[in-house]
Amino acid sequence: MLNADIIRKGDDRDEIMRLADDLQNVLPSLSLGLNPEIRDLCMRYHFFLGWSADHGFWVLWAVPTDDAIGRPRPEHLVAWLTNPPEKNLQAITDGLIELFRKGRKQLWVTADDIQATLESLDFSIPTVETLLPGAPERWHPLPSRFHNRFRLSEGHCVYRELFLEFERPDAVSIMATLAEGRHDGILLIYTLLTENVVPMEPYEVDWPLLRRGQNPPQAKAGEDAQRLCCLYQHVERRIGYGVPALDPAVIRLRVAGRTQDDAIKNWYAIARPLRQALRQSRFQDRALK
Repeated sequence: MLNADIIRKGDDRDEIMRLADDLQNVLPSLSLGLNPEIRDLCMRYHFFLGWSADHGFWVLWAVPTDDAIGRPRPEHLVAWLTNPPEKNLQAITDGLIELFRKGRKQLWVTADDIQATLESLDFSIPTVETLLPGAPERWHPLPSRFHNRFRLSEGHCVYRELFLEFERPDAVSIMATLAEGRHDGILLIYTLLTENVVPMEPYEVDWPLLRRGQNPPQAKAGEDAQRLCCLYQHVERRIGYGVPALDPAVIRLRVAGRTQDDAIKNWYAIARPLRQALRQSRFQDRALK
């Protein structure tokens, strides 16, 4: 059963810490992070999420940013959660950080406060079938999510609100955004990554969306094992460490596959509906003008 609580005065912190078999540094989601109180907490603390080997127990540490050691210790434990319906790290992180916020703000966190926090969390993870038209059938049930990042022109910077502004849920909405061209000296990059699974797709091909490229499929680096697809804006010319702010961008598509030939086959299957979505978005933009 899903349950959670803040770490209270009489809790055995050493025993709780021993229940965690692994941990990683975490941040709240973009939407939660826009809360001024959460943003202030992120300035004051580094958050670490830990979990048991069976993923039934989860715990959060809040380590002060000025801590001399900088590693989670029992005194940094702030909240725990058990038996989430899905191993959704973002939902679990948001829930525990929100409980930490309530624990700092309120004299006593009640069962109703905890229940309200748990009910606000969405533990579901979308699948490739709902996100990427044209994807091979073996990808359809894979839990996954599009993540956005940026390449910058000189003199430009990124900030939390920028990630939220360009967050898109699926490939069709991404194509509508890419059809608008460049935005304020940035290049948009959207990557589809699996969650909780590592697909056996070791090759990928990277070509301009509107035409076949010349470079052959390449083996993926180990850290990119969970990447199925990437849609991004590309400018060939470079100035210093950035890209020219006014140069037009080419939309490129990177797609994974089991073999080199399979990657090419997947690229064509995915490119077709994305080209159609791109043409439709551009037609609608011209009609509005």
